[in-house]
Amino acid sequence: MDQEHVSHLEKRHYALAAMALAVILALAGCSASRSNDRAASGNGPAATEQADSNGTHVVTDAYGTDVEIPNTVNSIVVPFPAATQTVLGLGGADKLTGGFILPTDMNKAMFGDYMDKIIQMTPKSVNAEAVLSCNPDFMIYLSSRENIDDDIKATNVPTLCYKANTLEDMKNDTTMIGEALGGDAIDKAKQYSEFCDKLSNDVSAMTRDIPDADKPVVYVSVRSDCVTTHGKDTLVDSWIGISGGKNAATEIGIESMDQTTTTEQIQKVDPDIVICTTREAYDTFKSDSQY
Repeated sequence: MDQEHVSHLEKRHYALAAMALAVILALAGCSASRSNDRAASGNGPAATEQADSNGTHVVTDAYGTDVEIPNTVNSIVVPFPAATQTVLGLGGADKLTGGFILPTDMNKAMFGDYMDKIIQMTPKSVNAEAVLSCNPDFMIYLSSRENIDDDIKATNVPTLCYKANTLEDMKNDTTMIGEALGGDAIDKAKQYSEFCDKLSNDVSAMTRDIPDADKPVVYVSVRSDCVTTHGKDTLVDSWIGISGGKNAATEIGIESMDQTTTTEQIQKVDPDIVICTTREAYDTFKSDSQY
């Protein structure tokens, strides 16, 4: 059947199938490649694998700042969930001493073994005392350098700034973290980048011809309270768009991550699809007549 004659319902099924693929990227929390030019130019641990283990190498962060990272890394602090999971995914579990793993059902299944082994710290709760207690070789921070708290800056811990607004950010961040970790993590980051590109292209091919009027409105509940979500200019917003949908949070004017909406706003936008990251939220959406 010609694409122009595909039914409204079928188009939504395509978008839902594509979204199921894209969510693997977005909610797994990994990220990837800033191109191979840096490794080729001798910048990063690929060029220093044979160097003195007591030396350092330079890694460029998401905002273009060059940061000196020890060649031997024993401790990392990552007070942000996506970057924490990226460190785990690239094989850095034995180096992660402080981080933040969201207590979602998916994360418990994937990363539950690590939840009790690290000092849990969130972007809002992280402080100099907690950072220094981990004696980290470097830290990954979700912010531009200008917005890092003064007490965190005063620790003088080498800090890589992380940006997580788009799929391209996600890939670049994974390459950055792979370069900081060194060794096999560099190749794993490259493989992830290639996988991410292929999956993104495959999903886009499935959804690019869906008319705007037929795109499903998607609400993503990121906490058990049902009303916390991610809005415009976030990774969730990006993957919903690639998947052929419209982000309900963006439709009602929400911007940035971890913003609170209301039950009334959710009712008003009347989403076609609801995606929950916790069993508690899922059960509420299934059973509560308000939704």
